[in-house]
Amino acid sequence: MLRPWDAAFERECNGAVQGVLDPGASETARQESWRSLLVLIAPRIEGWAERSRVLAHWRLCGPDEARAVMVATLGRLHADGCENLRRYRDRRAHTEEGADPQLDAVARLAGLADGDEAVSPTAVEPADDAEHTPFRAWLLTLMRFVVNDHVRTRLGWASEAGVTKRDLGTGADRLSSVPEPAVRPAITDWLTARQMLSDIDRATAAFPEPMRAALNLWVEDRSYGEIAAQLRLSGASEAEKLVRAAKARLREKFR
Repeated sequence: MLRPWDAAFERECNGAVQGVLDPGASETARQESWRSLLVLIAPRIEGWAERSRVLAHWRLCGPDEARAVMVATLGRLHADGCENLRRYRDRRAHTEEGADPQLDAVARLAGLADGDEAVSPTAVEPADDAEHTPFRAWLLTLMRFVVNDHVRTRLGWASEAGVTKRDLGTGADRLSSVPEPAVRPAITDWLTARQMLSDIDRATAAFPEPMRAALNLWVEDRSYGEIAAQLRLSGASEAEKLVRAAKARLREKFR
């Protein structure tokens, strides 16, 4: 039985990451920290991969596939002197220096344009304290890229299977290169992100109360079961229907 990924577990992971990247530590100490990190995260990554929607869609959902994704994800963490871990540490330091935690909602809702997430944090394993588990979210994102690469490799990429990046992710038609009238610019700074968050808040204010509450809890990375319990719904399926309806409304408004 795995421990819950809560704030305490997150601190253990971050401590191991710091040990791996500590320039003043000996090579033996850094290797020991790396082994400690593997013990913490390897079973999680393998479990997430077993429930990956992309792997399931392409019928690559056996234990060997999940294990291969886990090994490849750990390989990316260790490659180039643990450069990926260093990027995570630097980004975390920037966030702690003054980034607005509310902007996590923008990143969470930005995926609405692509439909439901290929690897949904709440679908694979809800965090007990989502606000304080950024390493978990970062690992899920890294694993998503590894899963996509794994599928391309296993299917022979486009040369044999005719699989493109668009087919792999959504199967959507190619978008026109001509910008839509009044199209929004890409999110390149904090001001734009804050404006987008304000627009979303105004849009959701008009939603029926249960729908708005369910969406807010989903943005906070709560599972459908938790949403149903908090809103006293009949079950997780009803919570999922409310969230899907809210996301559909937002897609229509901000498409």
